[in-house]
Amino acid sequence: HADPNTDAFSTFMLSCDFSNQASHGYEPLRVPESVLKQTNFDDIFVLRWPSPAKRWQFFKNIIPDVKIVKCPQCHSFFHEEDLETVCLSNGSKCPFCKVKLN
Repeated sequence: HADPNTDAFSTFMLSCDFSNQASHGYEPLRVPESVLKQTNFDDIFVLRWPSPAKRWQFFKNIIPDVKIVKCPQCHSFFHEEDLETVCLSNGSKCPFCKVKLN
């Protein structure tokens, strides 16, 4: 993993002004393509929506010690340990869309 003090994503995020977030509500951070291209692909989750009307979305786990997994069907995110616990009781299915997970 890249040094959080020098990787392009962290540098970009630290340069953003989040002071209006509280008064204007949540706005996703829009990261330039050039920053995404410099980010380790293993650190990025990509939501490829089937409809061309909806743009692809990219997510980065900024707390690498917390493992995140994504359901390939409904694109829900889970803490890996929480999903493992749920899968033990429901036959390894996504708790939301019920697709069988590996």
